[in-house]
Amino acid sequence: MSTSTRRFVFLSGAGGGAPDFGAFREGADDLTSFEAISYPGWRRYTAAGFSAKALIEELAAKMEKKIPEGPIAIVGLSIGGHFGYAIALLLQSQGREIAGLC
Repeated sequence: MSTSTRRFVFLSGAGGGAPDFGAFREGADDLTSFEAISYPGWRRYTAAGFSAKALIEELAAKMEKKIPEGPIAIVGLSIGGHFGYAIALLLQSQGREIAGLC
């Protein structure tokens, strides 16, 4: 029996949505958790002063709010993979451990 407590964050593609994370668990006793990170809407993207750097910083803050301590494993789909890479670099530069990026 698995008693895993692994925690992952998921960044979707541009279209949003997330897969059925239950398919990634080994069984009912597998405590692996997946936290989907949502993107801001078009109003935020078009706001004065918004930038790619601001987006990455905001997404990183959301990740840290969902997983406040310990290593973070990031799973990104399509554009989410690119965002995940940038976020991993940012968090590592701040001393946060990145357990993996997929």
